[in-house]
Amino acid sequence: MVEKELKHKNIEELLSKVKDGDHSAFEIIINDYRKLVIHIIFRMVTNTADREDLFQDIFFKVYKNIKTFRFQAKFSTWIGKIAYNTCLNHIKKHRPEPVDQNVINNFSQNPFSDTELLPDDLTTLKEITIQVHREIDNLNYIYKTVLTLFHLEDMSYKEIGIIMNIPQGSVKSYLFRARKELKKRLLLKFKDKEICTINI
Repeated sequence: MVEKELKHKNIEELLSKVKDGDHSAFEIIINDYRKLVIHIIFRMVTNTADREDLFQDIFFKVYKNIKTFRFQAKFSTWIGKIAYNTCLNHIKKHRPEPVDQNVINNFSQNPFSDTELLPDDLTTLKEITIQVHREIDNLNYIYKTVLTLFHLEDMSYKEIGIIMNIPQGSVKSYLFRARKELKKRLLLKFKDKEICTINI
């Protein structure tokens, strides 16, 4: 979870400093939660300029509303919900581009630490990893967000449900469908490769 990675161990003390106007404390929050926010933005929005604006808008909202945070949920979940709703409102306002349009491919890490791909060589493994990212980006934004929060941010069904404002059962259903769709796409792309199984 994001909280475990905080350089400033006492989140309550950190938030108290922010509420008192300590800008350096808020910079710590930005640094510690930027990865979470970027993951959500990049999975939901394709336009580079819009992403930059949304990043600033999200943390502006975090700063503006931080006094309302009451520790009824994890702080990462609270920020994630702000990021998701901000991106969702942006999508509704501007109308999304077709979900099959090619988008970013600049995530360096494999999103699935437990993915078992069985290529014969490292070249094939690298090719598969790149294709995984491409196919994730071609899924609809709900599937992309669920996969990202679950696998990259290691969030629970409950936390994802709070962020996306959907029941836990829906989170499980979306995650199942997203994995199924991603696996289908990968098998089609690599039908000529020796891939015995793809556990996603």
